[in-house]
Amino acid sequence: MVSFFHPDAEALINPNYTPIHLVEQSNLIAEITFEKVGGEKEVSVASVTNILKGKTDQKKFTVDFNATAYKIQAKYLTKYIRELKDETILLFIGTYVDECMSDDGKKLIEKKAKKGFLHFRGQWIVLYVNKNNVWEMDEISQIMLGVFDGSTDMLKKCVQYILSSRDPQVPVKTFAQWSVRRKVDRVRGKGYKAVPVVLKKGTPPLLFIGSIYGNFLYSCNAEDSSFSNATEKHGLRSCSDIFLWIDAHKDGLLDLVSWNGTGLDLFKQKEDGTFGSLKIEAEHLKKIRCIGITAADTGDPESIGLIISTEKSPVLLIYGKKIRSRQLVTGPFPDKSLGSAGKCIVADFDNDNIPDIIQPFEKGGLFYKGIKPGKFAQPSKCAVASGKGGSFAALGDYDHNGVFDIMVTGEHMNRLWHNRGNARFFDSYGYTHSLAYMSKPGGVYCETCDINNDARQDIFIVYPHMSPIHFFNRGFRTFGYSHMMDLAGNELLPQASEGAYTGCMADLNSDGAQDMVLVLRNGEIWIFFRETEEKYALSVNVSLSLKSSYAGPLKVTGWNNSRCAGAWNIYAGGPPAFFGKRASGPLRIKWTFPDGTKGEKEIILKKKPVDLILKK
Repeated sequence: MVSFFHPDAEALINPNYTPIHLVEQSNLIAEITFEKVGGEKEVSVASVTNILKGKTDQKKFTVDFNATAYKIQAKYLTKYIRELKDETILLFIGTYVDECMSDDGKKLIEKKAKKGFLHFRGQWIVLYVNKNNVWEMDEISQIMLGVFDGSTDMLKKCVQYILSSRDPQVPVKTFAQWSVRRKVDRVRGKGYKAVPVVLKKGTPPLLFIGSIYGNFLYSCNAEDSSFSNATEKHGLRSCSDIFLWIDAHKDGLLDLVSWNGTGLDLFKQKEDGTFGSLKIEAEHLKKIRCIGITAADTGDPESIGLIISTEKSPVLLIYGKKIRSRQLVTGPFPDKSLGSAGKCIVADFDNDNIPDIIQPFEKGGLFYKGIKPGKFAQPSKCAVASGKGGSFAALGDYDHNGVFDIMVTGEHMNRLWHNRGNARFFDSYGYTHSLAYMSKPGGVYCETCDINNDARQDIFIVYPHMSPIHFFNRGFRTFGYSHMMDLAGNELLPQASEGAYTGCMADLNSDGAQDMVLVLRNGEIWIFFRETEEKYALSVNVSLSLKSSYAGPLKVTGWNNSRCAGAWNIYAGGPPAFFGKRASGPLRIKWTFPDGTKGEKEIILKKKPVDLILKK
């Protein structure tokens, strides 16, 4: 492996030695369990429980951690090994190529050495075998973190992917950059939110900017990628940063539901594309403070459902011929010790195809299991916390298992809540490489995206006092920092270093690549279009039809051969799921409706992005 700094490396990533090299050069890759953990003068004994690569008649390995000159490291390791319970430990053994600089610094010297690498809890331990066939610890290796810096269960998945794939990829760079930029407008005030919205089927997406100072619609000119203000054209006179675009009247036209500070307004779209307004009156909307609005199917195709997040129990609003509402919690609120509340997240978290609700709080979360569309069980506690102060959460499948994880950025902390299955979460933020040590607390917005069309889900974070940051997914919940997308670092927009109120990632010029929207603190709205090698990048955009009897949310997964390309949460009228692909070929899209109806579609991507519209 290359053990010197490479100028093309992003963060601590070694561009010349990836997990692919490690797997190729390993004669044996095995899962082990320590039966005995030695003291200061004793050896430790491990047994083989599973072999991922190679063959061996040796069922037990002896490891002498005390052979190292770093006695504190040895003491630390043996302590933690004793504490391990049902955790993965991997042992790599092989003759590895080590490239290092000559003394004069002019050439590479290639050396080969038989080594062992032990990996557990994100640590790499270098081992050498002595004449008595005892593996002696050399050191805890920081250099090996440039190969893979994540948890051992994710390393195991990465190894299995490499062994089973014809052409495995573990990215070391983003391989994407911005092309042109456009200043859209300048607005006043603060507290903005940005989303793409398709007002009418078959038309390009508009950019919607929402705030308490006024809402704005902007349309993109396909010829020169310029933007014009279309707010007056559509007669939209709304103002709120808490809103939801949804087809409230089941007429195939998107309407805007907006919180005005004391109640809900509905801005109904007419056939000519303009909007009229009316108020939504419901008993449970009185004397509450709305902090979020999310879509949720009611089980009745003639009505829509809205989950209204409040500081206490969420409110389910059913809007149809009759307007009904109810609180999701009957009786006293479950636990006042959780602290301040965040916005509810509605998605299938336990993999039964029925949407659930998670509401993060300052010190933990509440999980409302979905029983059927529009019906939820009484809440139980879950680990998902938002921390003190304001926070924002994004859904993503960062480890390619088709199950939703949750990324939270907030005023005082960032967390990546990994879903073990059945809505059991733990904080994996410390095992995410560059995301863990280069992202900062204080984010005002985060979003899952695919910034380089490689069918891996990436993370975008917006900050109020610094430039936004993108992290590309190397695969299996370990991330690299995207230098090429850094606005301040590449002097693409100096004022971005002063921070932004919000942003979003969306393909606004329909070229198959996601673009970046920023609303800066000085009020300027900027759009950065992502560069594409050809006229179009390759992607599949999956949306749920406004005519669907099931309105969502619906989990949609993509599959690039046998590797999951991520999971997206879609609802009728919301932003589409975005599955990128770097080379032409097939992408399979899978989904299952709450009644168990399964769907699968293989799409052959050739020269253009493809839109796929689902309908129940």
